[in-house]
Amino acid sequence: MVGEGNELEVVAFTVGDVHLAVVATQVQELLRAVHVTPLPGAPRDVLGAIDLRGQVIAVVDLAPRLGRPLRGVRITDHFLICYTDSATLAIRADRVHELTSIGPSELAGAPAEAEPWVRVLARKPDGLILICDLERLLADSDFEQLARALAKARA
Repeated sequence: MVGEGNELEVVAFTVGDVHLAVVATQVQELLRAVHVTPLPGAPRDVLGAIDLRGQVIAVVDLAPRLGRPLRGVRITDHFLICYTDSATLAIRADRVHELTSIGPSELAGAPAEAEPWVRVLARKPDGLILICDLERLLADSDFEQLARALAKARA
Protein backbone atom coordinates (compact mmCIF):
# COMPACT_ATOMS: atom_id res chain seq x y z
CA MET A 1 0.00 0.00 0.00
CA VAL A 2 2.77 2.46 0.88
CA GLY A 3 5.69 2.67 -1.51
CA GLU A 4 9.25 3.89 -1.09
CA GLY A 5 9.65 6.98 1.06
CA ASN A 6 6.25 6.29 2.65
CA GLU A 7 4.44 7.41 -0.49
CA LEU A 8 1.00 6.05 -1.27
CA GLU A 9 0.70 4.59 -4.78
CA VAL A 10 -2.77 5.23 -6.23
CA VAL A 11 -4.64 4.99 -9.50
CA ALA A 12 -6.26 8.38 -10.16
CA PHE A 13 -9.58 8.72 -12.01
CA THR A 14 -12.56 11.05 -12.38
CA VAL A 15 -16.30 10.67 -12.07
CA GLY A 16 -17.87 13.82 -13.48
CA ASP A 17 -15.66 16.66 -12.29
CA VAL A 18 -14.59 14.89 -9.08
CA HIS A 19 -11.03 13.55 -8.80
CA LEU A 20 -10.74 10.22 -6.99
CA ALA A 21 -8.18 7.49 -6.47
CA VAL A 22 -7.89 3.95 -5.20
CA VAL A 23 -4.81 2.32 -3.68
CA ALA A 24 -2.88 0.74 -6.54
CA THR A 25 -2.43 -2.64 -4.84
CA GLN A 26 -6.22 -3.09 -4.89
CA VAL A 27 -6.45 -2.59 -8.66
CA GLN A 28 -6.29 -5.77 -10.73
CA GLU A 29 -6.67 -4.10 -14.12
CA LEU A 30 -8.29 -1.35 -16.15
CA LEU A 31 -10.84 -2.05 -18.87
CA ARG A 32 -12.66 -0.02 -21.45
CA ALA A 33 -16.36 -0.06 -20.67
CA VAL A 34 -18.35 -3.05 -21.87
CA HIS A 35 -22.04 -3.86 -21.78
CA VAL A 36 -23.41 -4.02 -18.22
CA THR A 37 -26.17 -6.52 -17.54
CA PRO A 38 -28.75 -5.46 -14.92
CA LEU A 39 -28.37 -7.30 -11.63
CA PRO A 40 -31.76 -7.70 -9.90
CA GLY A 41 -31.57 -7.44 -6.13
CA ALA A 42 -28.26 -5.55 -6.10
CA PRO A 43 -27.64 -2.47 -3.91
CA ARG A 44 -28.60 0.92 -5.38
CA ASP A 45 -25.06 1.96 -6.41
CA VAL A 46 -24.55 -1.20 -8.45
CA LEU A 47 -25.29 -0.61 -12.13
CA GLY A 48 -25.26 -4.31 -12.92
CA ALA A 49 -22.64 -6.92 -13.71
CA ILE A 50 -20.05 -7.78 -16.33
CA ASP A 51 -18.48 -11.09 -17.31
CA LEU A 52 -14.71 -10.84 -17.01
CA ARG A 53 -13.16 -14.02 -18.38
CA GLY A 54 -15.87 -16.14 -16.75
CA GLN A 55 -16.08 -14.20 -13.48
CA VAL A 56 -19.27 -12.21 -12.82
CA ILE A 57 -18.28 -8.84 -11.37
CA ALA A 58 -20.55 -6.08 -10.05
CA VAL A 59 -20.16 -2.59 -11.53
CA VAL A 60 -20.38 0.25 -8.98
CA ASP A 61 -21.08 3.85 -9.96
CA LEU A 62 -19.92 6.47 -7.47
CA ALA A 63 -21.80 9.32 -9.19
CA PRO A 64 -24.86 9.29 -6.86
CA ARG A 65 -22.60 9.34 -3.80
CA LEU A 66 -20.91 12.41 -5.26
CA GLY A 67 -24.17 14.26 -5.85
CA ARG A 68 -24.07 13.52 -9.58
CA PRO A 69 -26.87 11.87 -11.53
CA LEU A 70 -26.70 8.16 -12.21
CA ARG A 71 -26.29 7.60 -15.93
CA GLY A 72 -25.78 4.73 -18.27
CA VAL A 73 -22.34 3.47 -19.18
CA ARG A 74 -20.76 5.23 -22.16
CA ILE A 75 -18.25 3.71 -24.56
CA THR A 76 -15.72 6.31 -23.38
CA ASP A 77 -15.96 5.09 -19.75
CA HIS A 78 -13.50 2.76 -18.07
CA PHE A 79 -13.80 0.15 -15.34
CA LEU A 80 -11.22 -0.25 -12.59
CA ILE A 81 -11.32 -3.89 -11.54
CA CYS A 82 -10.60 -3.74 -7.81
CA TYR A 83 -10.25 -6.22 -4.97
CA THR A 84 -11.84 -5.90 -1.56
CA ASP A 85 -11.94 -8.48 1.22
CA SER A 86 -15.62 -9.07 0.40
CA ALA A 87 -15.76 -8.94 -3.41
CA THR A 88 -14.11 -8.00 -6.66
CA LEU A 89 -15.76 -4.84 -8.00
CA ALA A 90 -15.64 -2.84 -11.21
CA ILE A 91 -15.64 0.89 -10.44
CA ARG A 92 -17.04 3.00 -13.30
CA ALA A 93 -14.84 5.97 -14.20
CA ASP A 94 -15.37 8.69 -16.76
CA ARG A 95 -11.62 8.76 -17.21
CA VAL A 96 -8.63 7.00 -15.67
CA HIS A 97 -5.67 9.37 -15.41
CA GLU A 98 -2.55 7.73 -14.07
CA LEU A 99 -0.70 5.69 -11.52
CA THR A 100 0.76 8.27 -9.16
CA SER A 101 2.52 8.59 -5.82
CA ILE A 102 1.18 10.74 -3.03
CA GLY A 103 3.65 11.86 -0.39
CA PRO A 104 2.84 12.19 3.30
CA SER A 105 2.88 16.00 3.07
CA GLU A 106 0.11 15.85 0.43
CA LEU A 107 -2.25 13.81 2.61
CA ALA A 108 -4.98 15.42 4.69
CA GLY A 109 -7.45 13.67 6.93
CA ALA A 110 -10.97 13.32 5.62
CA PRO A 111 -13.37 15.87 7.12
CA ALA A 112 -15.68 14.55 9.83
CA GLU A 113 -18.68 15.03 7.52
CA ALA A 114 -17.10 12.99 4.72
CA GLU A 115 -18.69 9.73 3.61
CA PRO A 116 -17.24 6.63 5.36
CA TRP A 117 -15.76 5.41 2.07
CA VAL A 118 -13.55 8.52 1.78
CA ARG A 119 -10.32 7.24 3.30
CA VAL A 120 -8.27 10.41 3.07
CA LEU A 121 -7.86 13.53 0.93
CA ALA A 122 -4.77 14.32 -1.12
CA ARG A 123 -3.73 17.84 -2.05
CA LYS A 124 -2.44 18.14 -5.61
CA PRO A 125 -1.64 21.27 -7.64
CA ASP A 126 -4.87 20.86 -9.66
CA GLY A 127 -7.10 20.26 -6.62
CA LEU A 128 -8.13 17.67 -4.06
CA ILE A 129 -8.31 13.93 -4.70
CA LEU A 130 -10.69 11.74 -2.67
CA ILE A 131 -8.92 8.47 -1.93
CA CYS A 132 -11.49 5.70 -1.64
CA ASP A 133 -11.58 3.05 1.05
CA LEU A 134 -12.92 0.16 -1.01
CA GLU A 135 -13.65 -1.92 2.08
CA ARG A 136 -16.14 0.75 3.16
CA LEU A 137 -17.50 1.55 -0.28
CA LEU A 138 -20.53 -0.60 0.41
CA ALA A 139 -21.96 -1.27 3.85
CA ASP A 140 -21.68 -4.84 5.15
CA SER A 141 -25.37 -5.34 4.45
CA ASP A 142 -24.81 -4.08 0.87
CA PHE A 143 -21.97 -6.57 0.36
CA GLU A 144 -24.29 -9.32 1.65
CA GLN A 145 -27.08 -8.15 -0.66
CA LEU A 146 -24.61 -8.04 -3.54
CA ALA A 147 -23.37 -11.56 -2.78
CA ARG A 148 -26.95 -12.86 -2.91
CA ALA A 149 -27.64 -11.05 -6.21
CA LEU A 150 -24.40 -12.37 -7.75
CA ALA A 151 -25.15 -15.90 -6.55
CA LYS A 152 -28.54 -15.77 -8.30
CA ALA A 153 -26.92 -14.43 -11.46
CA ARG A 154 -24.39 -17.27 -11.49
CA ALA A 155 -27.09 -19.94 -10.97
